[in-house]
Amino acid sequence: MMNLRFVIQYFFSIVLLCGLVYGAELSLTHFEKFRLYNLFENIVFISALHLVNDFVLLRKFKFQLTSILWFFIALMLLVEGLYFIAFQSEFSSSALFIALDSNYSEVIEFIYDRSSFGLLFYMFIVCISTFISWIYVKPRLYKFPLTFNILLVFLGVLFLFHPLIRIQNFPYVFFSGLAEYASQSKLLNSSKENLLGSFSEVKHPKDSLPEVIVILIGESTSRNHMGVYGYKRNTSPKLSLIKDELILFDDVISGYTYTVGSLTSALSIRNNNKYIGNILQLLNNSDYKTFWLSNQPPIGIFETLVSKIAVTAKEYQFITSETWLYHSPYDEELFPFFNKILEDQAPKKVIFVHLIGTHGSYSHRYPKENRFFPTTLNSEKKNTINHYDNAVLYNDFVVSHFIHRLKKSQIKSSLLYFSDHGEEVYDNIDFVGHTPDKILTPHMVEIPFILWQSEEFKSQRKLDFKSNRKYILNDLSISIADLCQVTANEIDLRKSIFSPTFVESPRIILDSIDFDQKFKKSKTFKLTE
Repeated sequence: MMNLRFVIQYFFSIVLLCGLVYGAELSLTHFEKFRLYNLFENIVFISALHLVNDFVLLRKFKFQLTSILWFFIALMLLVEGLYFIAFQSEFSSSALFIALDSNYSEVIEFIYDRSSFGLLFYMFIVCISTFISWIYVKPRLYKFPLTFNILLVFLGVLFLFHPLIRIQNFPYVFFSGLAEYASQSKLLNSSKENLLGSFSEVKHPKDSLPEVIVILIGESTSRNHMGVYGYKRNTSPKLSLIKDELILFDDVISGYTYTVGSLTSALSIRNNNKYIGNILQLLNNSDYKTFWLSNQPPIGIFETLVSKIAVTAKEYQFITSETWLYHSPYDEELFPFFNKILEDQAPKKVIFVHLIGTHGSYSHRYPKENRFFPTTLNSEKKNTINHYDNAVLYNDFVVSHFIHRLKKSQIKSSLLYFSDHGEEVYDNIDFVGHTPDKILTPHMVEIPFILWQSEEFKSQRKLDFKSNRKYILNDLSISIADLCQVTANEIDLRKSIFSPTFVESPRIILDSIDFDQKFKKSKTFKLTE
């Protein structure tokens, strides 16, 4: 007959392990109700894993399986806790998307930015707690009655199927995220085999004038830190000097708080939710020759979803190689490659340029000689803000240079600059960066959206401009098509910010949140509310 005292001790050890880890996490963050769900889920899931392990009848494999089991438990607790402490949000499929689209340099920079005594303390508690628990379990090659095991595993699985609990389960989130990533990757892979997409009745006005349109894609730049948008510091002096030549839209947001979600959505074209192709494929059907020039690495752990769109350009080039401990070059390294593209014999060109912009780590985004705001203050928070503003100031130089180069060419040209998403830099909450879930501030999605046009371009085109149009980057491809005067059955100009037929629609961010409704009263909210 099974010893009731041993059963109590057995389950108490699991509760103690999860409780110690939760206590360490709580000491470094703050109380959140959904983290209690995670605590309960961990207790049930770890118990269920033990009971499944107990089904193993051969004693000689019990020690090895138990050791592997505890290693997995420690890894699971580490990832969940470290992610929550660093980002104040739960690990999710969105976080997995970011991880799979991150390269080694970004990982090193992330560790550099986020490393702290608190994270080391949490790692220490997890390792010590799981080791003690493992020592407790290891010598006891116990065997519970089969019926007892089956009953408890059944009840555990039933409990884990509850929606509030299931989304807390690390293996479920991890593997469902992998499946979603693979599905998106497969969809975009098909683009490589078809540079024209599935568009119908594509039309483009015929004329013999040379033309260059540049789509300049920024990174992690919030318009709230740009002087040209009214920021308290003059972080965009060069753009401010030519402000009369610019069209500034002041209410544009990104659909996601992370690059892969934002750009794959912004550059894709769907019709009735059916994927038709991306904007480069549409332009490939016209008289334009498409180019993609990037200062972002073409690969992550796997090839990034954005790069799979990039390679549908007729010519593409990534100037950043991927090596350990290697930081991306400064964006000015793109200039000679851009000049070479301008010399291409194609009379009509659309050039997509993907900057590294103000991506963290901010201190690596600008040359030291360009440092204007001091970064050796006693306050680490102030240093971080100043690093970011220095990066924005350098970004102003980069964007202005591209405009100056087009102006110098004296041909029909235009340049559209925007950022993939924004950034929170201690503006609304005590946090720096951007998160894919749980905690969101408007600065994480509020982006610059600036259009420059040459005199030759303005003499032939009259775009409809209203600076306060509420617009979301998810419809960017329609606006680019309109800017290039390329039409197709799948292009609805009511979604173009440049069109007189533009119609505002609800701005849904992160797939389910109405941005304007959520931020009517508050500058920050939690996605669990």
